[in-house]
Amino acid sequence: MTNETFAQFILGDENAFKTIFNEYYPSLVAFARRFLPDESAQDVAQDAFVQLWNRHHEFQNPDTLKSWLFTAIKNHCLNLLRNNDTEKRYLESLTETDFEDHIMDMEVYILLYKTIDNLPDHYRTAIRLSLNGYSLEEIAMEMSVTIDAVKAYKKRGKEMLRKNMQQLFGTTLTVAALLLLG
Repeated sequence: MTNETFAQFILGDENAFKTIFNEYYPSLVAFARRFLPDESAQDVAQDAFVQLWNRHHEFQNPDTLKSWLFTAIKNHCLNLLRNNDTEKRYLESLTETDFEDHIMDMEVYILLYKTIDNLPDHYRTAIRLSLNGYSLEEIAMEMSVTIDAVKAYKKRGKEMLRKNMQQLFGTTLTVAALLLLG
C-alpha cells in the first residue's frame, strides 16, 4: 500500500479502502485458513475489513494498519476456536512464536500474490485457483480448458514466478514462496 493510498483511506476514501482490501484480503484469508475452514476464514477476513473501515481514522501509519489486520484475524480465529473443545486444546498449545512464524508466512504470501498478479491471464488464473484449493479438474472446468492445458499453465506460470521472484527477492524467498504452490 502506498502512503497516498493510506492517507486517502484515513480520510475515508472508499477507493483507497478497496485498494487495501484487494491487497491484503487474499493473505488474510490464507492466514485465517491456518486456524479455520475456508468459509469461516473468508468470513473472519471480511469481518476484519468491516472493523477496519469503522476505525479508519484511528491508524497512524500503514504498518500499524497491517499489524492491526493480522492481529484482528488472529484474535477472531482464536475466539472462534475457543468455542470448540477439541480445537481448544490446539489453541492452548499455540505460542507467540507460532504467531510470528505465521506472520512471516503471510509476508511471503503477500509477495507471492503481488508477483502472481503480474502473470499473463491464463497462468494467473490457474495458479490462483490452485492456491484456493481447486483440483486440476475443477480448474479445467472453471477455465473451460483441458486438464493438460491447466498443467501447462501452472508449469509455465511457476517458471515465470520463479524467474520474476528470484530477480526481485532472491533465491531463499523464492523457494519459500514456490513451496506454497505445491
